[in-house]
Amino acid sequence: MVVLLGFLSHLIMVETVAVLVAWAAWLIWRRTGSFERVNVDLGQIFAPAFLAVLPLAACMLIGRLLFGFRIGGALPFSLQAFAQGYGGMIRYLFGVPDWIGDWACIAVACGLVCVTAAIWRDRRASLYVIAIVGLPIAMATARLPNAEFQRYFLVPATLMLLWAGETLGRGFAAGGKYRLCAAVTTVAILAGTSTLLMPFYEYGRGSYAAMVDRMTRDGAANYATNQEFRTVMIVDYFAKRLGREASFVSLDKICDERPSWLILEGPIDRQPQSVEAVPTCRSAYERVDASTSWGLSGLAWTLYQRRD
Repeated sequence: MVVLLGFLSHLIMVETVAVLVAWAAWLIWRRTGSFERVNVDLGQIFAPAFLAVLPLAACMLIGRLLFGFRIGGALPFSLQAFAQGYGGMIRYLFGVPDWIGDWACIAVACGLVCVTAAIWRDRRASLYVIAIVGLPIAMATARLPNAEFQRYFLVPATLMLLWAGETLGRGFAAGGKYRLCAAVTTVAILAGTSTLLMPFYEYGRGSYAAMVDRMTRDGAANYATNQEFRTVMIVDYFAKRLGREASFVSLDKICDERPSWLILEGPIDRQPQSVEAVPTCRSAYERVDASTSWGLSGLAWTLYQRRD
């Protein structure tokens, strides 16, 4: 039931199942030394969970085949995107400043997990290594899409918080210099995360309503975008709330319909002042607005208006 409810919440629950299967297999093999026993015990443990998600899988399949339902968009894998996603998640968890790179965050966190596992040598230590080190490596090896989104690393992040809590707890319990080190680390994490939360309180999920209001203020408007799946849903939502109309124009129809607006998703500091949407026709756009968002909530937009 827990697995089923998790899948209903978000499909990344499958990562939790993978971690628990790998951890259980490791513990059973260490106890018995028999791969046959590993297979038998895993079947007994996880068969109920597998059966519980079959109805959900059937609903998803029926929805896709009969109604064209899509689970979500997919952005191609790259190592840079992976570092941005996993490193960014680690940064938000512990308040790491921006001048420390994403790969450095990953290397330090995974290195510390492996070091503590070698020192503790207990059952939970192996769980931390599997979830925090092994799972991201498996995700990168499989080249899973959408790796730049930090929320896709919620499972290793959850285990990382448990590991951090246990590490600090052991430090406080040990007393002396270890307690001092744990106290300093706790204060540093609180200070860092408080600083990183400031953009969230300032920007929230992004000022999408204001941008849609600007587009539709003078009547029905049409627009193009570089991210059809997410942007169109968001524009439709806010346009409906405002009682306005905004119609989407696909990139292959820009020359014919010449939309008045162009929305580019991505970091606003990397977007140019002017854009030629389709070089083969008159489709020049000038930057007029931008919507900043916090890293784990919302996406940054840059708004362009057609230059006649």
